[in-house]
Amino acid sequence: MDVVRTLIFLAILAGLVWWLRKRFASPETPPRQAPAATITEAEAREILGVTPHASREEIINQHRKLMQKVHPDAGGSTYLAQQLNEAKRVLLERR
Repeated sequence: MDVVRTLIFLAILAGLVWWLRKRFASPETPPRQAPAATITEAEAREILGVTPHASREEIINQHRKLMQKVHPDAGGSTYLAQQLNEAKRVLLERR
């Protein structure tokens, strides 16, 4: 009989927790929009260290090589990683 009471109590408790989460949850935040290009193509080439005629593969390889050095998980900087990503995005969009 105690097992049944415990299960009923846990079911009621789970329902209460669900209701409280639903009732007091913060409203969903709208999806973030991608920022507009903040750097020029020349700046992007300088950041990645590629030539104006670099191929798509060269851009990707150079980005990967530099990202391994500056990635935040490897003790690098979030700002530098964002700059590399932005440079890669700008250059690949124009290809």
